[in-house]
Amino acid sequence: MPMSHAAPANSAFTLILQHSIPQLAAATDQATLTQAGLAALQMLLPRHQVALDWHAASPPSAAFRMPLEAAGQQVGWLLLEPAPPDADQLPALHLLANVLAALTLALQCAPSPLAQCQAALRPRLAQLRGSATLQPLCATLCALALEVLPFAHVGFTMRYRDSDWIELAYLQLNAGATLSQIYWRVGSSLSSAVMADGELIVADNYNAECERRGMPSFQDIVPLPMLAWMGAPLRDQGQIFGTIFAFSHDADVVADAAAVQIFAWLADEVGPLLRAAQRYEWAAEEVRQRETLINISRAITSSLDPEAVPTLILERAPDLLGAEESSLLLLDETTGELVFHYAAGPAGRQLLGQRLPPGTGVAGHVVSSGKAAIVNDTRDDGRFYRALDGDTGFTTRSIIAVPLRSRDGVRGVLEVLNRRNNAPFIDADCLLLAALADQAIIALENASRFASLDQALTRRVQELDRLNARLQTILRAANTLHAERPLDDLLSQIVSLVSSSSGFRSAMIALVRRERTNEPYLEQVAATSPLPPSFPSRDERQPLAALTAQLRPEFQRGNVTYLIGGQFAHTPDPVTTSVLETTISVVSPSGPWQPHETLICLLRDSRGELLGLLVFANPEDGQRPSAEQVQLLEILANQAAAALENANLYTNQQQSLNRMLALNGLGRAISTTLRSPQQIYELTARGMQELSDARWAAVFVADATADEFYLYQTFHNGHDPIGAVLPLAQETVTTRRPTRRLAQPNGNHEAMIAIPLRGSRQDLGAICIGYGEGLPSDATVEMLILFASQAATAVESIGLLGAVRQGRDQLASIMASTREGMLLLDEEGRVAVANDAFVQLASSGAWAVPAPASPELTALPMGTLLDRWQAHAHFARPELSQLWMGITAVANGEEGFGSGQLNSTTPSPRSLEWTVLRATQAEAARSNEPAEDAHGPWPILLTVRDITALKETERLRSDLTNMMVHDLRSPLTSVMTSIDMIFRGITGEVNPTQREILSIAYTSAQHLLNMVNLLLDISRLEGGRMPIDRRMVPINELLTQAVDRMGVIARSKSIVITHQVASEITHVYADEELLLRVLQNLLDNALKFSPRAGTVWLLAEAEGNHQIRFSVRDEGGGIPAVDREKIFAKFGQAGNNRSSGSGLGLTFCKLVVEAHGGHIWVESDVGEGSTFFLTLPVRTG
Repeated sequence: MPMSHAAPANSAFTLILQHSIPQLAAATDQATLTQAGLAALQMLLPRHQVALDWHAASPPSAAFRMPLEAAGQQVGWLLLEPAPPDADQLPALHLLANVLAALTLALQCAPSPLAQCQAALRPRLAQLRGSATLQPLCATLCALALEVLPFAHVGFTMRYRDSDWIELAYLQLNAGATLSQIYWRVGSSLSSAVMADGELIVADNYNAECERRGMPSFQDIVPLPMLAWMGAPLRDQGQIFGTIFAFSHDADVVADAAAVQIFAWLADEVGPLLRAAQRYEWAAEEVRQRETLINISRAITSSLDPEAVPTLILERAPDLLGAEESSLLLLDETTGELVFHYAAGPAGRQLLGQRLPPGTGVAGHVVSSGKAAIVNDTRDDGRFYRALDGDTGFTTRSIIAVPLRSRDGVRGVLEVLNRRNNAPFIDADCLLLAALADQAIIALENASRFASLDQALTRRVQELDRLNARLQTILRAANTLHAERPLDDLLSQIVSLVSSSSGFRSAMIALVRRERTNEPYLEQVAATSPLPPSFPSRDERQPLAALTAQLRPEFQRGNVTYLIGGQFAHTPDPVTTSVLETTISVVSPSGPWQPHETLICLLRDSRGELLGLLVFANPEDGQRPSAEQVQLLEILANQAAAALENANLYTNQQQSLNRMLALNGLGRAISTTLRSPQQIYELTARGMQELSDARWAAVFVADATADEFYLYQTFHNGHDPIGAVLPLAQETVTTRRPTRRLAQPNGNHEAMIAIPLRGSRQDLGAICIGYGEGLPSDATVEMLILFASQAATAVESIGLLGAVRQGRDQLASIMASTREGMLLLDEEGRVAVANDAFVQLASSGAWAVPAPASPELTALPMGTLLDRWQAHAHFARPELSQLWMGITAVANGEEGFGSGQLNSTTPSPRSLEWTVLRATQAEAARSNEPAEDAHGPWPILLTVRDITALKETERLRSDLTNMMVHDLRSPLTSVMTSIDMIFRGITGEVNPTQREILSIAYTSAQHLLNMVNLLLDISRLEGGRMPIDRRMVPINELLTQAVDRMGVIARSKSIVITHQVASEITHVYADEELLLRVLQNLLDNALKFSPRAGTVWLLAEAEGNHQIRFSVRDEGGGIPAVDREKIFAKFGQAGNNRSSGSGLGLTFCKLVVEAHGGHIWVESDVGEGSTFFLTLPVRTG
């Protein structure tokens, strides 16, 4: 609460008020208003101590207090001490109080200066988003800041490329003058303090604040005196990267609280804008630098002039770093001096060839230390060698130098001088210049290599000319291998060409055999003549494992070539083959050829798999092959391998084509003539035997009735199966995949394979094939599987065709013999078959058919059929719509069954009952549930039955029943009244015998009357005429009442009735009397069929969230499944013998429950009792 002391007032207060009120009106905030108000009060009341309290909720204590009110609202208090004012001072005091209250209320309602500033500047700041150039953006932002700040000068400083330097990015002075691109170290300015502290700094005197903080002043940079000063950090995503500052050169201008608030808000707003523009300029600069590096790299790789690339690097370096000069100095390793070898710029070119003593200057320091150096002020760095400036007249202000490193150490220095915009060199420039240095050293090393490479190339060209002549000879010979010819001719040609082109007198080709054998082996297929004794003969099989053992790394002379020194020894095998054994030794790569030596070239296909090998001996020059000769032999071996692979592919394609033709021929033979399963199996087995060159084939067929296999038929070419075949067939059918068995050396089993006969519905058996020694290839087995699958499908089709024919005949017989109309619709909803009964029931012969249309029903769309039928019969529209929806639902798989009635409205009405069933998936149709895989549309069967006479009979029976019920009620009432009068003695005293007889008559009449009343209730429930008085009924009381009513009967049979209500339910919304009768009927049945001393349970529990389920369970004999629906029909009872009941109680229960919107059913197991359930909807009160 501000308080002021003043001297006594004088008579000139009116004049004072005239001067004070304009000052009060000029106040823009509460603090200024308070200060001006206290000054006015001091002048008005000089002898009083005055105060203004804007916050007191209750009157404060003072000698005199006056409320400050405006627009009916109190905003504060005016307080005086030590005494009230004089009477002549009160009018002026009231006037001043009213002015203060009005202005305070106006300030409270008016927006703050900050809010006004934000509203004015935000749209203009939003227009600047996306600015990509920093200088124009800074100029625009300075102009905006000058509009809202009291200072006349605004500027921005930013961290220079995230280094330890600060850049004056922009400074707006008066009269349109600007400053920029001035740099200083971090920590040496008041702006640095703002960035370091991350807080706004406000100073009344800039120089004094710098002196207080121990920081240098930049007053000498700015041509105006810097007095009041304030600076705020610039942030982007929480990171400080610069400052915004403002200052005044006028001593009368200071920053008030509102200006500081606006300045802080403006700093937060412009920070992201400036950072985005700064990053865009950095990115553009990086792109330009990278393009320069890429161009230099391209020049290095494309230029054949070793001197052009260093010159290009020196020319691009100043532009890359924005500098004036660049030089490349190379180290003279003999003297240790640095020599100016390349230069860009007039000063540098004057120094070309000049030498620097070891360790002299910044360049000498870089060579000796091996590290880059940055000197941003040569005046303060002792490493700088000033003699060079004296020689050239050039003034060096800053230097950046990096070493030229090669694998042998530092080779020289690359240096760049004087940034054009006076910006400092930073570490990022050092990295960029180091990249250029790497390119330069690459270019220099390339230049040194160029001379030696030129000499080596000359020598190599001469060697290649000699090798090329020999290669042409081999390639001409190899070209002949690509001509198409049989494999045997190709093998002979390969051997002949190899012998004539390789320089060896003896050559042999051996191929790897993998098919129809347990172990791969090498077989000689072609050779020159004569062969050395060490070569295996044509009849011998050499195991592939023996060759692998010889191909050791120490024998390798090329990628696929081995030189082996040793003697082949052939040891006879007990069976038919021999084992390749060698006594081998390592031989020298060069020297004379020895008689026991062998040269082997492996033949591999494109996948690297071994096809065979070429074996050489007896070289024409008597010398072991040189490296060049080995290369030529491998070229020839690769050509031979490619020719063999192509020949094998061609052979395999021919075999595949022949197999497909055989399979197609077998399929045509099976399909063109209807054959028996025996004929199909015979054709298939013989075809499989011929296709795979098998010794025999056996067909095993599964007997589904006996769950066993039996040999159906065997085919062979004079060879019976060796070994147990049946277990192999059984294993194949069990696993449902081909099963192989290799031959045994002891001869007890031959090689066999079993192929399953897999049909679409079941496995029919298997075909076993025997091969003697080895099994066929995987491709042959795949073809055998296709043969077997085709046979199984054909045999299965014969069975299906027979079943279809039988079903067709049965359907025709059924449709012709039935009295019901039957209509079969196909998947497209067209009539497929219509029997005579349907034609008669529909009277289709009398339909009105348009002239072009045919009166036949076959192929007629169902929609058209219904339209014609309706035009003739005039069915009720809802009933016809129900028929169409039922047909659509069943056809689309939404329902499995549909039924309804059609009643015509013609003068001779007819009633028809219809049902719709799916013509397939009969199980789903019978269960009236959609099939799991229903996807429709399905063919459907529509049956129509004439129920006109049946409905008439039912109507007559119902009328007769109603008549009898109504006519019996009155006589029964009269009989019971008469008996009651006799009981009372009106006709005289009744003796005991008469009373007993009359009691029997009365009870029987009462029972008959109850039955009549029950029939009447059932009739009203069926007709919807029974009033249902629903209300919230307490469930526990309802169950207790039902148990009490049946207590006498229960006690007579010693039966305990247990009732229980679940805790989560309390009330049910129902007709209490009707529901009580339902529970009584269910309890009566349970007591009737329960054994003596048994238990009956009556339960009530929640069924989900929307239903209450009641259940009555007994321990009786149970209800058979066939009777569980019948007992709910009128007069329906379980079993063949009628019980003592009427058969109407459960019918009444069912009608009452359904009238309440519920459902009733029974679950029972014969011998274990029955449980009756009923559910009613829940309705909360």
